[in-house]
Amino acid sequence: MPWVRVPISKEDVQSVNQDRRKARFLVNERDDSAVAEYLRYKGWNALHAREVGLGGHSDEDILAFAHRENRILLTHDPDFLDKRAFPPHAGEKKRPLGYRQRR
Repeated sequence: MPWVRVPISKEDVQSVNQDRRKARFLVNERDDSAVAEYLRYKGWNALHAREVGLGGHSDEDILAFAHRENRILLTHDPDFLDKRAFPPHAGEKKRPLGYRQRR
């Protein structure tokens, strides 16, 4: 199934803008640091793993930092989808953001 962009309503944008100060992100070291820079430019609280000294650390260390600091981990690393290695915590969601599969 191909991926399609999901339309975003004005209400969705307003809701996100209201919660902007609450969400905190950690961008995985395998992803470009420009992602964190862009999020900060847009007003989000975002860090890149290398900015907090996690360059070269294990996936477990990166996830532990995100969990400890109450940050949403943004990553393209498929290893994090392994439920045996990284069982989901209460309320945790693992999904591609901004896209969904066409049904």
